[in-house]
Amino acid sequence: GVCWAQGEILHDYHLVVLLRLRDERVQHAKCVSDLFYHRDQTTREAVVQWINSCDGDGVMMVLDGYDELSPELQTSSIFADIIRREVLPKMTVLVSSRPSANQNLHQLCADQKCQYIEVIGFGKEEIQEYVDGALAHNKELRDELMYHLEHHPHIHGLMYCSLNCAIIVQIFRDQMKM
Repeated sequence: GVCWAQGEILHDYHLVVLLRLRDERVQHAKCVSDLFYHRDQTTREAVVQWINSCDGDGVMMVLDGYDELSPELQTSSIFADIIRREVLPKMTVLVSSRPSANQNLHQLCADQKCQYIEVIGFGKEEIQEYVDGALAHNKELRDELMYHLEHHPHIHGLMYCSLNCAIIVQIFRDQMKM
């Protein structure tokens, strides 16, 4: 954190691009130029041309929310091509994902010179253990929450982050008291 705050890192990059993969416009991209939006078409085209001309050298692309992509897009899309280095091979790619999509991500990185860093949150068992412990006094409430999580995968996906898990359990507990 100190190096970042003092401006001692990221000097090798001329451009850092953040792509939020949950954005539908981004998900529909078929090529690099589709990933960029700018009100001035000329500026957009110049940036894309520069990135393509240097094969991504000096560019860091952050693909945020890989788990937000459908399984098809995770394995067969411009994003998969970027991770596999079939497109812009000199670009640095940073991918964030919940653990639920790690298998596809591991497969994409298998043949690449990738450094894989995993920030560990809760897995399925830890989610169950947390809910069991937090609602141990009320089996009915615990079972109802687990039922809701099974039928609402978008909420269940939030539970992999321990803080989110605690918040969701507390909100559920408070709502059931009303």
